[in-house]
Amino acid sequence: MNAMHKTLWIFAAAFALFASGCKPRDVGYADSSRIVKEVTRFQSVRDSVNHYNENWNKEARDLDSLAKDLAAQITGMKKAGPAMDSLVQKYNNKQRDLQRFVQASTEKSHKLEGELMAPHLKKINECLQDFLKVNHLLLLLGTQQGGTILAGDNSADYSDKAIEYLNTNCKE
Repeated sequence: MNAMHKTLWIFAAAFALFASGCKPRDVGYADSSRIVKEVTRFQSVRDSVNHYNENWNKEARDLDSLAKDLAAQITGMKKAGPAMDSLVQKYNNKQRDLQRFVQASTEKSHKLEGELMAPHLKKINECLQDFLKVNHLLLLLGTQQGGTILAGDNSADYSDKAIEYLNTNCKE
């Protein structure tokens, strides 16, 4: 079959579907960040990660306070010398410790969130397959505060419907 025949066949099939009254399935979008914030299934994950972050923030503040105390001692010294050099070295070490601690804690927080979210995301994705069928959608795009969708009619925003559906039909 040559290209002209294929084009005519595709046109004829599309016309037949249109003439028969078949409505093409829609495409919609939902704000992914709202789903994570507002679907109750994710609450335990948010609580666990927030608790971890609160604890490491306290430790980071303690390390920062020690570094500031050392900086104040250095500033208060009258003369340069071995005592000041020693304090400067301690200060630099505390700053490095703080930076390493913050980096490691941030990585651990992201890893923890990923591990805790994985089973919930699997279930949410299963529920969203049913949501597509119920709402006659072919595709539901995820966005974060409109960040990846340049423009769209508000009627294509399924955020509220998706959140309501997931909170009702996708409980733990």
